[in-house]
Amino acid sequence: MERDLTNISIVSINDDDDIFTRFSITSETFIIISNRIFDLLNGIFGVTLILFIIADSYNYNFFPFEINNANIWLYQIAQIIFIISYWTKNILILRFLLIIGNILFIITFSLKSISIDFLIYASFAITMNLKNIFELLYKKRPIIFDKYREQIYQEMFINFMKRDEFAMLTKSSLIRDLQPKSYYCHIGDKCNNLAILVFGKLQVIGKDPDKKIFIEENEFVDSAEWVLRNSNSKKGKRFNYNIVACEKSKYIFWPREILLEKLKDEPEIGAKLLGALGLDISHKVFSHNSYI
Repeated sequence: MERDLTNISIVSINDDDDIFTRFSITSETFIIISNRIFDLLNGIFGVTLILFIIADSYNYNFFPFEINNANIWLYQIAQIIFIISYWTKNILILRFLLIIGNILFIITFSLKSISIDFLIYASFAITMNLKNIFELLYKKRPIIFDKYREQIYQEMFINFMKRDEFAMLTKSSLIRDLQPKSYYCHIGDKCNNLAILVFGKLQVIGKDPDKKIFIEENEFVDSAEWVLRNSNSKKGKRFNYNIVACEKSKYIFWPREILLEKLKDEPEIGAKLLGALGLDISHKVFSHNSYI
């Protein structure tokens, strides 16, 4: 005879849920509580340190055990700087504080006698932090684009990429002009580039010549073909429409092989570019003049 364990399972699950609910706290509450505990501990350490320094100044020991005298003020300042560095969330400031603290440590311990191993360790810390400072400052340098790439960045990529990432992406890009009635591509042409229209207007001419479809400024010319380039379908490998300039136009483009090689080395930039391409395709799909 089989036993029916359905009710037992339900009771067990409900009991566990009650226990879990009773003792569960939100992540915000956990952070607040843990911060309060750490603040209390740091407060105790701070008060103890102040009392110790004051007592040391008057040669009085209020601890129930024997202690050595406090180190010189250079040592105290170095430690205070290190403590401040632990609090800051700014990486650049952190690096500067660590360098200053290590320099003060070197001066402090060199006044009595030079410890070669300590000197080497501290020098390692200083040089490594200097290296990181130079790298951080280089990344924070102002990056200036020409007016066409600045326009494309502001209109299409500002929500996807940092300026230094866009600079890396556009390093291998080229800018070309199209005169009125000049063709960007013909039906059956291979899609060998990825292009963005900077200014002007292009017309997409498909099987229905009466249907007026246009590519406007700050739009990819061949986003669908780029996204479909690795599909098994023939779509994306060749254009199934003509694209002709309605007026004098200018576009920025990347040769496919060069761009693929760059994105192989920078997969994060490739993922962000794919996001911009997806947004462009969505706009084309849901617009009234969709041709995808």
